Amino acid sequence: GEYEFTIRDYWGNGLCCESGEGHYNVTSSNGALIAEGGEFRTSETTPFSIPFALAPSMSPSSPPTTTPSSSSSPSMSPSPSMSPSSSFSPTETCYWIEIAVVYDDFPYETSWELQRVVDDIGGGNELVKSLQASLGDTTHAESICLQEGEYEFTISDSSLGMCCYNGVGHYNVTSSNGALIAEGGDFSYSETTTFSIPFAPTPPAV
Repeated sequence: GEYEFTIRDYWGNGLCCESGEGHYNVTSSNGALIAEGGEFRTSETTPFSIPFALAPSMSPSSPPTTTPSSSSSPSMSPSPSMSPSSSFSPTETCYWIEIAVVYDDFPYETSWELQRVVDDIGGGNELVKSLQASLGDTTHAESICLQEGEYEFTISDSSLGMCCYNGVGHYNVTSSNGALIAEGGDFSYSETTTFSIPFAPTPPAV
């Protein structure tokens, strides 16, 4: 499948080099480098596919290096690694939602997560996406395509909600046709909304 690795820094100046020389790397089981770094600002994201396949090198020296491990394998592996993402949409229908957040004066106190409810009785949930805001963030918006099922959106703030002690922050979650799934800002420490996909608004009371 397709994955995203995101690393964030609380103070917005990365891992390197204002306050020491921090760094990170992500590798596959055979030691192939997927992502590395340290010198960024608030966050850095690397998308990649599993199974992971290195892009074939274009340099003239690559054939001798790849020959012992079967030259046909590197040339063919990029196609299989891309196929899950290209075949995902036609075979499984998904429905777009949008999450939009306007932060208060202390954005780093706010985080949210979106989970799929896998087992109603056992309480088992599957994390779909989460985000921890960073110092200096003012707004955030992103669209996520969800398969049919039950979901929970939880937003948390470590200082009595997003409104109205430290500014006027708020959030909303909407479906692709603009229907409101969840909204708020004035809560204690967290707020959870459970909803179904495809989303159907509750008809107004007569």
